[in-house]
Amino acid sequence: MGRIEDLVAFTAIADSGGMAAAGQRTGLPRSALSRRLRRLEAELGVQLAKRSPQSFALTPVGEALYARCREGFAILEGAQAELAGALTSPRGPVRVTCPTPIAHRFLVRELVSFCQAYPDVWVSIDVNPTKLHLAVESFDLALRVGNVAGDHQVARLLFREREAIYGAAALAPELRGNITQPEELASQSAIFCTNDLAGPPSRLVRLTNGTETREIEMPVRLRVNDPMAGVSAGEAGLGLVNLPRFVGDRAVDMGTLVRVLPTWASPEIEVRAVLPQRPTVAVRALLDHLVIAARKQWRT
Repeated sequence: MGRIEDLVAFTAIADSGGMAAAGQRTGLPRSALSRRLRRLEAELGVQLAKRSPQSFALTPVGEALYARCREGFAILEGAQAELAGALTSPRGPVRVTCPTPIAHRFLVRELVSFCQAYPDVWVSIDVNPTKLHLAVESFDLALRVGNVAGDHQVARLLFREREAIYGAAALAPELRGNITQPEELASQSAIFCTNDLAGPPSRLVRLTNGTETREIEMPVRLRVNDPMAGVSAGEAGLGLVNLPRFVGDRAVDMGTLVRVLPTWASPEIEVRAVLPQRPTVAVRALLDHLVIAARKQWRT
């Protein structure tokens, strides 16, 4: 098997979706990352990724190796977290801020096992769609969707997710009969979950299906900065609603929403944990716990 530094470089490149982003994340020159990837491919005798100046994609062999690397590194990180806990037991408060859907569908659920493992840590959660400044607002950890540039903090990838279009389950026959192509969304009223509540009366929706990409202008019926309120509006039949899949698919499982154009979804969005440069032992323990939990659920 390849040198550990080559495997680490390969995993960082795959995590970041390309050389440039991996260079920013690791601080290594792009040339060094490329050299390590080529060396690993040469040693294994297989191509792990197809790359060009405009694109980067793992081959099937690369996908398989990436999954095994993530599992292995997750085990190592878990062992490190256990060792750190044995040497310095986490204790004290941790203040977290995050958007509503992440709090409901991920953070709160994972706190059950975390609090059982670390009884001397107590957690406060500010559920807020606004990106609050950690230092100014005295938060220890923030879970954020999309771009985290400008925070001047440490950021760790938790998982990647896509948004999809959903409609009321009661209207399922009508929706499936009238909407078979993305272009037909243009005639449907839309509920958009966004912090931009003063936007224009329509919004451009970008959907992908494999290599196909479509952009559709949808008329906005409702803007709301809370996806859980968006779920309620969609269930009531106010319009079609764009939701992260980990939110919308749960409503589908409960029988209140249906997925519209199920093979189409938005480009991937990233959810990251942001924390200060020098976190406490308790904050580090919670971060490690969330990273491992996210990798098990999303295989990031």
